[in-house]
Amino acid sequence: MEARALFEAGRVAFIDERFADALAHFRQAHELSGRPELLYNIAAALDRIDREAEALAAFRQYLVELPE
Repeated sequence: MEARALFEAGRVAFIDERFADALAHFRQAHELSGRPELLYNIAAALDRIDREAEALAAFRQYLVELPE
């Protein structure tokens, strides 16, 4: 599956409140594409499954990679 399709699968899973599935899709999309924007999605999914420390780390990395 290409990164865009994985992102879309993650987006649908997030909307359906299947946050662990969304996280897996977003992580795979990020691994394939390297797009820092996906770190935000990863962080949001982590936050929704109460993995606050990991979510905070992902949000921080997002800000490092996309400071604007």
